[in-house]
Amino acid sequence: MAQKSALGFKAQDISLEAFDDVVVFVRFKQSETAKKRLGRRRHRGLPGGAQPGSVLIKSFRDISRLELPMLLPDVQIVMSRKDAFLLGGPALLGGIPIALNILPALSVVLVVIGAYLGFASEVTQDKLMKAVAALSVIVGAGLFMFRQYSNYSFRKLKYQKRIADSIYFKNVNNDAGVFETLIGSAEEQETKEVILAYHALLTGGPAASAGELDQRIETWLEANFALDIDFEVADALEKLEGLGFLAQKEGKIAVVSLTEALARLDTLWDRLYDFKRKPNDSVAA
Repeated sequence: MAQKSALGFKAQDISLEAFDDVVVFVRFKQSETAKKRLGRRRHRGLPGGAQPGSVLIKSFRDISRLELPMLLPDVQIVMSRKDAFLLGGPALLGGIPIALNILPALSVVLVVIGAYLGFASEVTQDKLMKAVAALSVIVGAGLFMFRQYSNYSFRKLKYQKRIADSIYFKNVNNDAGVFETLIGSAEEQETKEVILAYHALLTGGPAASAGELDQRIETWLEANFALDIDFEVADALEKLEGLGFLAQKEGKIAVVSLTEALARLDTLWDRLYDFKRKPNDSVAA
C-alpha cells in the first residue's frame, strides 16, 4: 500500500496485515428501557430498520486490519487529527480577524436600523457607509463559515465513499449465502488435501510412514508457494483409502497409477449419477 507524505509530494510503500476472509456476525439487541417504552413495536434506532434479536452475517475478502472497523453496521465517521488540523487551522487563523471586526460591524448595523425605526437620531452619510461596510464584513464571515462547512462535508463524503467501497466491492456473500460459501470453501480444501497427498506419493514415490509423507508435502508447499501449513496427513490418507487410491509397495504407503485413478473416479462419477438405480442404493464403490 502506498502512503503519501505529510505534504503529499512523495509516497512510500508500507506493509499492512490483511485477512483473506473475514466473517462478520452481528446480533442486534435492544435495551430494557427501550423494550418497555416501545413494547413490541419496531425499534427505529437500529441500522436499516433491523428488528431487535435479528442476526446479520456478512462475508468479506482481502480486508486489511485498518479496514476492520468499517465493516461494522453502525460505523461512526470521526475526523482524523490531520484533517482536523487542515480544516481547523485555517479556520482559526482566518476567523480571528473576522471575529474582531464582526462585533463593531453589528453595532453599526444595529444603530442604522434603530435610526430608521425611530429609536435613534437620523442616519448620516458616514453612518450609512459604515453600515454597508459592516454588512460586507458580516457577509464575508458567513461565506467563510459556509466554505469551512463545505470542506468538512467533502471530507465526510470522502470517508463515506471509502466505507462504501470496502463494504460493496469486498463483500462476498450475506446471511444464508455465507454458509454456502464456507461449505464450498471447506469442500474445496478437502479436495486440495487429497490431490496434494496423491501427487506427493505419485511423483515422490512411496512413503515409509505418514510422518514422512506429511513432511514431504509441507516442504513442497513451502518451497513452491512460501506457505507454512500444518498438513492433515491422516485425514488425506483416509480419503485416499475411501476412494480406493491407496496401495502397498514394499511395505510402504503408495498410490495406484494415474490411469487407474482416473478410471476409478469415472466409475464413482457414473454411479453417483446413475438414474436407473433405486433411490436406496448406495453410491459407494
